[in-house]
Amino acid sequence: MECRTPFYCFIAVACLSYAVLAHGEIYQWTDSNGKVHFSDQRPRADQLSDVVPESQAHRWRGFKIAITDKSQSLTAAEVRKIETGVNHVYWLYDRVLFFDMYKTVPVNITILADEADYYAYLQEKLGPDVPPSRGMYLRADNQIVAYIQKDRARSFRTINHEVSHALLATLAPHTAAWLNEGLAEQAELLQEKLGDMRILGDRGQFRTTVNGYADESLPPLREFLAMHSGEWSRTNRHGNYGLQSYTGTFCYFLFNSVQGRALLTRLIHRYERGTQGTAVALVDELYTGGVDMLEVQWQAFLRGAPPRYITLQ
Repeated sequence: MECRTPFYCFIAVACLSYAVLAHGEIYQWTDSNGKVHFSDQRPRADQLSDVVPESQAHRWRGFKIAITDKSQSLTAAEVRKIETGVNHVYWLYDRVLFFDMYKTVPVNITILADEADYYAYLQEKLGPDVPPSRGMYLRADNQIVAYIQKDRARSFRTINHEVSHALLATLAPHTAAWLNEGLAEQAELLQEKLGDMRILGDRGQFRTTVNGYADESLPPLREFLAMHSGEWSRTNRHGNYGLQSYTGTFCYFLFNSVQGRALLTRLIHRYERGTQGTAVALVDELYTGGVDMLEVQWQAFLRGAPPRYITLQ
């Protein structure tokens, strides 16, 4: 196809690249010097000492999760549902994001009867000024606290969300706030179906993000990635649901392609090694074409129909 201008060529190449990269594998490999690499290209045999394709990673062994039911209302089936959901989040970090979860101590989960008991419990732990929430990770106690909501299924999704925060607090505490929250949003929507692990799409968040881009109430990608964690957290705390939706939808977009998953993995492991600050320079370094290419692919994703779910294995 002949391109009429360099700009349209750039868009065409970007969209084609996104389509091609929507399927494939991420490779984790260790070179002869012991340095760990992540790539969507299989390395040459003389470059490595070990290669683990995502689809051939080790068989997952679940953790036994410690649950304290102060609500005294959980059924045995609901306890199993919580245990299964939490192990799905551990699986995500182990099998997709390449953390060794067997070096991580599982957190304890405390379930309160209702919102009033939840805030009373947190005030005993933290003092009177407790921010609005449905669940919280208390790092000092290595504990997740949540309560039984009217929509009981939503209570379990909240627990999965907080488990993701707990894991990152242990594994990569300097992770940018948007990335920390975006991964937690995906953890909420993990589902095992017919032997496959999936992330379900959130159509409400997608529509909010599309509308925010259209009316320019949400920032362009480069500006979003340049937000410091404090700025992102303050804006999000002040009720900007559009920013929360942006974060969740953007991470869902990244999980939807091999190159996007590789970027997520590389970002997280940079933060694990102590990198601090915004993600914009890291994305320019780690992603082919940098933020500009990613912006074109991101906008193409927003113009299309999002997948109902993303299969991770």
